[in-house]
Amino acid sequence: MGEEGLAEISARYIRFADTEAHGRSPLYEELARAVAGDRETLGFLSTLPDVKRQPNLLLAAVRHLFGTPTGWNEFRQALQANPDAIRSLMLERSTQTKEPGRCATLLTVLAPLPQPLALLAVGTAA
Repeated sequence: MGEEGLAEISARYIRFADTEAHGRSPLYEELARAVAGDRETLGFLSTLPDVKRQPNLLLAAVRHLFGTPTGWNEFRQALQANPDAIRSLMLERSTQTKEPGRCATLLTVLAPLPQPLALLAVGTAA
């Protein structure tokens, strides 16, 4: 993959940091920005199919396999030491990114009900 392809992957991670992680997850914002600036990690991502390069999939794969990293250095070390395991997990899994905030309007109805509760999503995205 050429420079243009790496720049597109980098832009995707910057966009994720700006629009998805900013104000919600300082760690994921830090990691996404660091991935965007790390040529070696971008190269790793370039070996995956486009649909598997999504930031939340990479972040979730590392977290699933090695626990929550304390920051970029720990994240990068896990990726450098275990690229095959991370690649394999990313290729077999996918993410569902429905916004949990959409359920906020139900809070006033659900809060007084006996706990714990479980919600079942039914529909085309379920």
